[in-house]
Amino acid sequence: MGMFYELQMAPSVCKWSNAGDHGKLDATIAAQERALGVSAAERADMMKKAEADLRSDPSNCANDGMLRPMYDEAVK
Repeated sequence: MGMFYELQMAPSVCKWSNAGDHGKLDATIAAQERALGVSAAERADMMKKAEADLRSDPSNCANDGMLRPMYDEAVK
């Protein structure tokens, strides 16, 4: 789930001004959380770790990095 949370937070953490609408991604994440029975505490912990991972390497936010194309594909 961590990678999904990274994708969800990427536009705000990376300050992408041209990111697509993430409604579809949000719905996908919510469905997976329900299916896996993720508790609010687990979600908060995983989101905190995902944000730390995202911020740990500046190349994560690069437009030519791996995260941006993954985000763009996830929000189609």
